[in-house]
Amino acid sequence: MNRGVIFRVLAVALVIGVCLSPSVAGATVRATDGDNCMIVAYTSDGHGQHHSLIQSGSVQFGTQLSIETDCSGGYNLSISNGIEKELSLEVNSLTLVIPIQADTKSITMAGDGWNITYDSLTFYDTGTFNEMVEIYYEQPIPEGDYWSLSNLRSHEIWVSLVAITLTWLGTITVLHRFAQWWVERRLIEEVV
Repeated sequence: MNRGVIFRVLAVALVIGVCLSPSVAGATVRATDGDNCMIVAYTSDGHGQHHSLIQSGSVQFGTQLSIETDCSGGYNLSISNGIEKELSLEVNSLTLVIPIQADTKSITMAGDGWNITYDSLTFYDTGTFNEMVEIYYEQPIPEGDYWSLSNLRSHEIWVSLVAITLTWLGTITVLHRFAQWWVERRLIEEVV
């Protein structure tokens, strides 16, 4: 396989892996009755193929907001784009799926005794995500200065020769010092 094709496949796999990896499992809140309940908010592409968990300061792919909870009593949902318009809903179901605008900057959920806010959000619709992958895939990889097979073999020969020479010098030095110690300690006697 060509080196450029392998690099492109690995790069696209890395981008997709980072985008699909979950960043947070969800938010756990304590209700007024003392029980813990779980709230998970994520976006999807509308086809069920890609899901992004929501977290403050994160980038989301997909413009369909889904919120799942096991909290009883309902909650208030506020969605703001940070400028003027804000959507406020009172939700009494355990699951909510609504479309969300790409300019959304903040999502707040408040229930009986709890409040969760996700700020500094960035949303991209699914088409934008696909375009980003396609643009990256179609970019040419700059051709570097590759070694030819003869240069590589020549380099390997020089590395081998230097390694052999250094090993030989090290061995001779150690053996010489050992022999010198042996002669001085065992074989030389003082003549009186």
